[in-house]
Amino acid sequence: MSRFLVNVARATAYPAVLGTAVLSGHFLIRAGVDTTLAVAGINAVAALVIFGLQRLLPFEDAWRKWRADLQVDLLHTVLSSGAVPALCKAILWGVSFQAAQIISGWIGSTLWPTGWDMLPQLGLALIVGELGHYWGHRWMHTSKVGWALHAVHHSSERLYVLSTARSHPLNVFTIYLLSTTPLLLLGAKGEVLALFSLVNGVNGFLQHANVDMRVRGLHWIFATPDLHRFHHSTDEREGNSNFGGNLIIWDVIFGTRYLPTERRGPANVGLADSSMIAGYLRHLGVPFLWRRLVSPRS
Repeated sequence: MSRFLVNVARATAYPAVLGTAVLSGHFLIRAGVDTTLAVAGINAVAALVIFGLQRLLPFEDAWRKWRADLQVDLLHTVLSSGAVPALCKAILWGVSFQAAQIISGWIGSTLWPTGWDMLPQLGLALIVGELGHYWGHRWMHTSKVGWALHAVHHSSERLYVLSTARSHPLNVFTIYLLSTTPLLLLGAKGEVLALFSLVNGVNGFLQHANVDMRVRGLHWIFATPDLHRFHHSTDEREGNSNFGGNLIIWDVIFGTRYLPTERRGPANVGLADSSMIAGYLRHLGVPFLWRRLVSPRS
């Protein structure tokens, strides 16, 4: 590949993948395709595209090698980050819908601007949902209880497309609850919530991808890969920053956005001062058996 094409690919990969995913989801949902099927299908295609980009435009050569972590991350992808949100949806949506109906009855109208076009509604959903995500994520980094739930996600010692899925189910549940419930209570409809879920999935793949992407000014609006790499730094001063999941605007407002100009990434990623025993079942036990499964790094 010529240098010109490489530079074009680096500059366009992030907006092209995310933008194409959103527009494809919007089109399919408007065409009547089942929202769950549309979101799952686009996420799968996006993951495959990003896998290809990792081969063509690696950010870190050492992260390209296939390792034993692939198996455990596949299990997290299917179970922790796949089945848990589906369960959350089954539990929360009905209850929240009824609560939204009650709230709408009190005030005489829905709080959500259902008359807007779908994409502006998605933008509002990202802003509102991100506020709950931001404070929940920040709490996980500043609380012993929260960190016990969240540490599994930071145990990956390389970043690649499936690193996004490595999370304890209770971590997934907590973030889902804090980011999605406000949207349900405000009266956001299923189509908007499906696009919101789609952005969560595809942007998560991009954030953790081992792809050399140049995002330019987008990192003042979106939680882009260059920002998120520093969030995974073993240096706690760097890791306690960039808490946004999809947008970085709440980090900007609350002063936790971090992106040094002299470096393109952290020296190392992973847990700062601990070593976690690998394995999916062991990861499930981490919040309850911390001393047994997590040891200080010598």
